[in-house]
Amino acid sequence: MQNLQGVEFNKFILQNLAKYMPGDLVNNVPQRRASNISTLSHLIWNVRKPELVSKLWPMTVLIGVCEVVIGLCLLVYICLFIHDYDILYDTEDSKLISYLSVFGCAYLMLTGLMLLFALMLENQESIRIHIFMAVFMCVYMFVLACIKIHLSLLVIERDAEKLIDQATKHNVLLSLGCVIGVATLLGSVVYFIATVTVFTYYNLKYVQPN
Repeated sequence: MQNLQGVEFNKFILQNLAKYMPGDLVNNVPQRRASNISTLSHLIWNVRKPELVSKLWPMTVLIGVCEVVIGLCLLVYICLFIHDYDILYDTEDSKLISYLSVFGCAYLMLTGLMLLFALMLENQESIRIHIFMAVFMCVYMFVLACIKIHLSLLVIERDAEKLIDQATKHNVLLSLGCVIGVATLLGSVVYFIATVTVFTYYNLKYVQPN
């Protein structure tokens, strides 16, 4: 009789363990572990974020300085050799490429100055405006590069018979026109990477401060 009662008691214990263990203990352990891991990762990210911001700040300042310096140098060069610059693309009459290039260089300087002032004043709105201006500048540089390459190829095709003599100044200018177009295209890619860097700094510092 006592053995039967012991067997029934053991069955009762096993049934209760099978009933309550999966729901209360087995399922809760992974959830608690996941919650602890999420909390730990969040704490580590909060510790690492100021370090990332401090590392991105000098890079962002360097980007602003490069925008101003490169824009100023290109602007001075184009203004000094504006006639030869138009010969590259056969736009002596319309001055189309010269005007577009001067506007691009001046706009590049403006975006660089805005970024530097925004960093010095820690103005969130100015950095946001700079990002929109920089995105427009990337598209503008890409379109300008395509126009330069297209006009250079048209001039080469028109003056194909003059390309026999490889020592002529005209041929050198035509080749230089294509090189400048390709360099402008590569510049748009580099400037896009710089814009992504500034956006990352803005996002870490202002959008997700915690």
